[in-house]
Amino acid sequence: MKRAVINTALGLAVVASSIAVGPTASAYTLISRASPGYSQSGGTMFCAGVAAGNVNTDGTQIIIWPCIVGAQDQQWTETRLNDTWFSLSNGSNPNQCMGVAAGSVSHGAQMVIWHFYGSGNQYWRKDPSPHPGCYYFTNLGSQLVMGVAGGKMSQGTPVIQWEQLTGHVDQEWCFATAPRRGPAA
Repeated sequence: MKRAVINTALGLAVVASSIAVGPTASAYTLISRASPGYSQSGGTMFCAGVAAGNVNTDGTQIIIWPCIVGAQDQQWTETRLNDTWFSLSNGSNPNQCMGVAAGSVSHGAQMVIWHFYGSGNQYWRKDPSPHPGCYYFTNLGSQLVMGVAGGKMSQGTPVIQWEQLTGHVDQEWCFATAPRRGPAA
């Protein structure tokens, strides 16, 4: 199976989806609003994913990487706690979700994949950003938002938490619905 990198030349439609209340919502990718593809035709789009696709090992970093159609480590599903808070389960292992390393409440703490155990550092709230279809993700435990370390758009840059800063598009995440796979041939 051939995997393709998502970029603006493919005519990617970023979709603003409403929050589905209930146990889960559709899988989607989280695309950094700071990706070069947002400001230049044919530029790379960067998605939040699990480093090296290592979704089964607790503590593996969440990083940005060029968006790849069908990459399970870049797909996330919301599991609702209530009308405000939800966990982000990984597309290839729904028992693993995104959280803040060691439950830290410090600026710069890294996001990691970890088995779900219901801690506040594993719950998120999304608030609309000034750009349609994009959101700030606030962590329940720290009340800090998810962003890209130093705003650096290059593969492998860690996803961290920081206070919400006006004009920092690296803290804005846009949705693209994850592609559905058909039956195996």
